[in-house]
Amino acid sequence: MKNRKASQQKPSTGDMRKTEAPASNWATYLASTTAQNASSRGITYLDMLATPLTDVNSLSHLDPNTLALSIDNKTPSTSDWEIISSHFTKVQKLYVSTGVLEEWLDNNFPLHWPLDLLVLSGAATTEVTTPAILEGRIEHMVFYYCHNLQWQGLENWESLADVLPFVDVGETEEKWALKLENWTPRKFQNRMLKHYVQSRPQLEGKLMPTKTKTLEILGNNAISMFIGFCLECFPVAAGLESVTLSSGDNNDVGGWIDDAPEEVLFATFLMVLEKLKVSRLSVGERLLTSRDGLETPLLKNFLRFLPSKLEEFHFRGPVGLAQYVDEWVEALGDKKVLPALKKMSFVLDRTKDGEELDEKAQQDARLAAGKLRAAVATRGVLVQDFEDPWNF
Repeated sequence: MKNRKASQQKPSTGDMRKTEAPASNWATYLASTTAQNASSRGITYLDMLATPLTDVNSLSHLDPNTLALSIDNKTPSTSDWEIISSHFTKVQKLYVSTGVLEEWLDNNFPLHWPLDLLVLSGAATTEVTTPAILEGRIEHMVFYYCHNLQWQGLENWESLADVLPFVDVGETEEKWALKLENWTPRKFQNRMLKHYVQSRPQLEGKLMPTKTKTLEILGNNAISMFIGFCLECFPVAAGLESVTLSSGDNNDVGGWIDDAPEEVLFATFLMVLEKLKVSRLSVGERLLTSRDGLETPLLKNFLRFLPSKLEEFHFRGPVGLAQYVDEWVEALGDKKVLPALKKMSFVLDRTKDGEELDEKAQQDARLAAGKLRAAVATRGVLVQDFEDPWNF
């Protein structure tokens, strides 16, 4: 797994109860907290390597009423979580860095905390089992440079082959779109939710309400993890209003359903998130290669797979997308495409790791991006510079 990058954000200092940092900045605020600056930020810092936990007295030097907690260098064990959750009772914002072990242990994760933000950093190839995440009990969840997380929300997701409308879709997005014409987002959602309930007898035929509105998956195989989250935690995904995905170019591949290319799963789940209002995507050449058997790269016709209620779309893509910008401009000329769009940013500057592009390719990408931004502006959409607080 790639090492996580330090955030370039420079948030204000001061006690958290007095700081008026925008809510959207709290994730990077927590992620950039260190032992040296935690106190000035009003954040309690717990170094798991420097603070062996034997009983609740091990934490007596830390404020039990803290609202923001940063746990660094190691994921708490089951017994550690019991001690931590007994000492701290009011945690609203939590950051956990797994350290070099990259493991996530959540069997005893605190469920009584009034969490509204969780930032998990560095977990790799590990199971996520806590109801706090899988049942959407946290308003804003960030998975920062994690890799291949295994969501345990739906144990028999393989049976979804009978539910999903895109198995054996054919070779092109055109054929796929034709097959999906009778599958409205609402119909797809209802079928997915019905399957979810039927596969979990403990729900007794009822879905629990979810709180999660914002999901961010940043780095490594972000798209694959997003697909897994949607497949196994669909009721939570269906309630999302903001999704941020920043995908790495390497190993962002998954084999979720036989005969269903990953690009198809990714675009379909974006399309059916009816409540989605904000989407921030940073993707590389992966979605231009069509190596899953599709003749037409997903990014060529990507706009038509975004949900109709989307109000903000911020996109950073590969330089190679410049060849398909005319298709994007044409799509935006149809007011039925993204009819609710109010804000948009668009830049093409991503390349494969280690690849050096000539000046002409870069210039073509800049011109293509400018052409698209101009087309968006004619619709009265506010065009903004692309900003990435996580500095990917």
